[in-house]
Amino acid sequence: MLNIKFLALCVLLFMSGFSSVVLSETKKESVSGELLKLSKNFVATKQEIEAGAVVLKREIKHTSNNIGTFDSEYYIAVAILDQDAAIDYGHIELTANKYFTDIELEFARVLTPNGSVLTPKKDAVKYSSVGSNQRQTYNSLWQLSFALPRVSPGSFLEYKFRYKGTRPVIDGEWWSMDRVHLFKSSSYGVGGIRLDPVREVVITANIPKEKKLQSDVRNTVDYTYKKSVDEKETIIHQWRFSNFKSVKIEPGMPSLYEVVPYLGMTTVNKWAEINQWGIEHYRVNPTKSIRELSERITSGLANNEEKIKAIYYYLQKNLRYISADFNRNGVVPHSPEEVLKNGYGDCKDQANLFSLMLRSIGINAYPTLVNSPDSSDTKFDLPTLMFNHMIVFLPDSSKHKWVDLTGDRGLFPGLDPLYENAKVFVVDDQNGALTNIDNYKKDNKIEVIFDYITTSNPLKANITMVAKGGVGNRLKQSFRGAKNNDDDLVSILKSFHKASKVLSANIQNSAIDDPFILSGNLEFEDQWKQEGERLYIEGDLSQIVGTLTGFMGFQSKPDRQYPLALSQTVELSIKFLLPSPGADYYLEDVKSSTTYKSDFFNTKMLDTQKEDVRIKTLTFQIDKRNIDKNDYNKFVDDINKATLNSKWEIAYIRDKRIAETKKIFNKSINTSYENLTLKGKSAP
Repeated sequence: MLNIKFLALCVLLFMSGFSSVVLSETKKESVSGELLKLSKNFVATKQEIEAGAVVLKREIKHTSNNIGTFDSEYYIAVAILDQDAAIDYGHIELTANKYFTDIELEFARVLTPNGSVLTPKKDAVKYSSVGSNQRQTYNSLWQLSFALPRVSPGSFLEYKFRYKGTRPVIDGEWWSMDRVHLFKSSSYGVGGIRLDPVREVVITANIPKEKKLQSDVRNTVDYTYKKSVDEKETIIHQWRFSNFKSVKIEPGMPSLYEVVPYLGMTTVNKWAEINQWGIEHYRVNPTKSIRELSERITSGLANNEEKIKAIYYYLQKNLRYISADFNRNGVVPHSPEEVLKNGYGDCKDQANLFSLMLRSIGINAYPTLVNSPDSSDTKFDLPTLMFNHMIVFLPDSSKHKWVDLTGDRGLFPGLDPLYENAKVFVVDDQNGALTNIDNYKKDNKIEVIFDYITTSNPLKANITMVAKGGVGNRLKQSFRGAKNNDDDLVSILKSFHKASKVLSANIQNSAIDDPFILSGNLEFEDQWKQEGERLYIEGDLSQIVGTLTGFMGFQSKPDRQYPLALSQTVELSIKFLLPSPGADYYLEDVKSSTTYKSDFFNTKMLDTQKEDVRIKTLTFQIDKRNIDKNDYNKFVDDINKATLNSKWEIAYIRDKRIAETKKIFNKSINTSYENLTLKGKSAP
């Protein structure tokens, strides 16, 4: 929700290298009978024309065996209807984990509008490791990419590829998740992705008779399912999905995994089997060196809460986040001793080490599997290892039951508010526990203070932004290592007042457990006038809502398709400290702000006087929730009205005589208030 740099939590990233792949060649190119049938008498619907492309067919066939490896075939046929789609579909990228899976392209063909059939040239097909532009990430992910020739509006394309499992993640078990829509990277689509209309998807799973397949279809009831047995007694499960509209990416929409239909399946019978695997790989016994280190770190501390924080901050200071996921380390952590020796590790390395160190001194701590927000579905109850992040569960802690060590120099307990209510799997000493992160209400606040310096000409102000909770943690991680007056720091300060010049921008993080504090000095264009003339200053909620949320950029939309997902509870406030009266000036109100009542958020406008300083405080508080698509326009309208109502304006006037009179009046009011308070009476 915040319009700031966001540190990635714990995701799979890539590295680079090159190899090759060989395409099967035919003497005379021709398309499959399937594409001939699909393209014959093809007529696009209005919705398909608007989308620019339509997936005519996706056919997915999984074949699993008793040792847990698999073969998966994918066939895709697409009709291209405009130039943007031609550019997007002219390049295809497929990714696999090389340690567990090989990938092979069987064919790729383009049927041009004039009936010609073209295939990729050998030098247009590349098999490479990926992600060389990503720092601190090393893994076994590889990518097969190829360019299709002469893709243009009116053409059809088809390609078929195969994943061949080389070793199981868990011996004897297999699982998969298949989307109905084709997720295609896009140069023109919102969010860099397009999900075009789909006419037909057929998903088949061939499972040995000794295995029981569990499955679940999410976000749709429009499908058919049948089960059969072949001559080898293989159990054949088949799902058919037909005629799904495109998914248009909208600002603030829920995660795609809450919107798009998809099918999950697994041969794992119970979560206890996942837990047993986790015990073998995550819950190792602490060594003598680990125990001695933990005891040294916590020596002299009175209670477990202090010991938990001490070990957390020790690891935050001494470990860097680096994802080294070669081979099995994509799912199995490195040994705790290796992580300490190297001084780095990814989420599971650090979480496993943290829980081990706590257990070595008698504190219950359990590695916990979770999916990072927007990365994968968190609703499935199917037992699998389809998680991409690890945190730690502390069942006996009275204050912090969930701790996340991902990143460097994070604020305790490190868990981002976006994880509130997320589904997690706790690897414990028994059968494991599938549960939710509940009762996690982090102090998630940002306060901005403008302290105007009225003795300077032109007018200046000291500005301070203090961010606490998950928001502060995210900012602190994002700007770790930033130098004073960095462009990004200057941009944040300048965004609070468009007409200002930033003279300085500094981060004040004196200790690892400090909140994020950004301070600076601004110079305004406004000049003091001659005696009796006025200098105007104004402010409103847009100075924080516009900078720290994306709400000010939302536009009314009559055909909104999806709810607006407010992913976290946040409280924002801005204070304007306006000295008055001064030695030779005072201020007058030109326009006062008023509170706007909304069903979606709370605002409050306060106007107080403390000694010789006028304080205007504007607050904006919004809770985590989904706003129905039918209420979206009302929400946008309320944001605009609340901002308009919050606008205030004052005028500074140079007049030494009146300023002295107001000083005397303020002093008498303050004295009267103090006397009434001392007598135990209510102040007027």
